[in-house]
Amino acid sequence: MLLSLCFRKVLLLRIIFVLSDLSFLLYGALANVPPVAYWAIASLIINFVQIGILLRDMIPRDLPYDLQQIKDLFFSSVQTSDFIRLIKLSYRGTSSNKKMLTEGEPVENLMLITQGLVYIEVDGTTIEVGPYHFIGEMSYFSDGKASTTIHSREPVDFLYWRYSDLRRLQEKNPALFMKMVEAMGKDIMLKMLHQNKTPGAS
Repeated sequence: MLLSLCFRKVLLLRIIFVLSDLSFLLYGALANVPPVAYWAIASLIINFVQIGILLRDMIPRDLPYDLQQIKDLFFSSVQTSDFIRLIKLSYRGTSSNKKMLTEGEPVENLMLITQGLVYIEVDGTTIEVGPYHFIGEMSYFSDGKASTTIHSREPVDFLYWRYSDLRRLQEKNPALFMKMVEAMGKDIMLKMLHQNKTPGAS
């Protein structure tokens, strides 16, 4: 809601700029002052382009089912265009009957399960985690090593972001990176709730 309001305010400002440019263009034409008219035309072009970009970003876009689920769960307050930017930074991967993370070993990717189940070893028990949960989020903010062992049995599909790409995002677009951090934080809480509800894991 807040982001949508900000977009409307920016759009309103652009429209005001266009009206101002039109008045300068009219003045330049009537007073025969070509530099003013040329400047107004250039400014009009820039503002019309920016208005077009804003309108494009405000129009809802249809997303594939799995991406829509991710957006609804973790990025509901993010404009679809920004969410797509995050997705474009990711890659798709699969895993079957192997370790995805090993406790104490370096982690290079943040993963998000989109289909299938993974099994997390915690304090001698095994917790089953399904789609739309992150893997490797704790390592990003600690020493870069896995704090637990996670493995797949049946085929698992997932998205993954390279830590190096996330660090670049953190430098170049801190606001968008913070949305990813918020998503990871929400997922940590969801997994803690899941763990508390299933104390007697296999």
